[in-house]
Amino acid sequence: MNNKIRIRYLDTLKLLAIFVVFATHFINRFNEDYFQLWHKAPTSWVLNGVTGKLGVAIFAVILGYFAYRSKEPNVTKYVIKRYIYFLLCALFINSLYAALGSAGIFDDTYTLKEVLTVSFTLGAGIFRTFWCIRPFFIASILSKLNGKAGAGPFTVLVEMLIMFQIMGDVWVSICLMGNLVAIAMSNEKFMSVFRHVWIRWAAYLAVFFLIKRPESWQTYLIDGLCASLMILALSESRYIRKALDWEPLAAQGKNTMAMYLVHVVVYRLVGSAAGLGSDSSAAMFIIIMIVAVFLQCILCFLIFNLYKVESRF
Repeated sequence: MNNKIRIRYLDTLKLLAIFVVFATHFINRFNEDYFQLWHKAPTSWVLNGVTGKLGVAIFAVILGYFAYRSKEPNVTKYVIKRYIYFLLCALFINSLYAALGSAGIFDDTYTLKEVLTVSFTLGAGIFRTFWCIRPFFIASILSKLNGKAGAGPFTVLVEMLIMFQIMGDVWVSICLMGNLVAIAMSNEKFMSVFRHVWIRWAAYLAVFFLIKRPESWQTYLIDGLCASLMILALSESRYIRKALDWEPLAAQGKNTMAMYLVHVVVYRLVGSAAGLGSDSSAAMFIIIMIVAVFLQCILCFLIFNLYKVESRF
């Protein structure tokens, strides 16, 4: 059972993040021309920073935040539970991909040995979008250890530098930004800065005014920084937080891990069934994407919510 105290506005933030991830992948699959809205059209000045990687960065920071604050006293038990959680997710999606491949719906086919090997190593050899789970698992362990030891910001920053510069894993570093968010929120003097409305709005708008640059590790770090600032600002924004606390939205936010797992399968099946392609009208494209999102929400409820498997990010 997941005993984590839920923070509803963060659940809703994760829901918004998964929709950004979904839209990015959907466009990439069926009509890349729409990416001009992000890169060339006048709208690029607003949409430039709102990418799928920003959505993943939001997940990463929230994961680090909750792992740092985890109340589980036994680290070994925590690590085992985290591994089993990610393993079950991997077994589910990799088995689904293998089944769809065997049925001829997807092109690639996989053996039972491949499914088990990739799943138990938390790899991305079958479900390519699973690339972030191994860094997330490593980061959750580091974050738990940091929280248990009461690690301060300097220690966390050193760990981030080591993971990024020496280990070459930027996403572990981004998860550790969640540790800094947790430390900052416990510091009344620091958080008083975010009680100034202009500071909060600067934090919210930072992502929209990113300098245009190719996708890179540096850009991902900026995404993580923007996600961290957004969460810090939200914690002091009473009215926005109240809006995000709306139960119907927050309830769906509990299922974001489930949505992450099934979103590629859903949009591939729905888009292909509808004959969606680069020659489809914008109206058709939007309608099919909305249908795919709706079906994704229903599927996540049926498969995961009935078994009480909630997102632990």
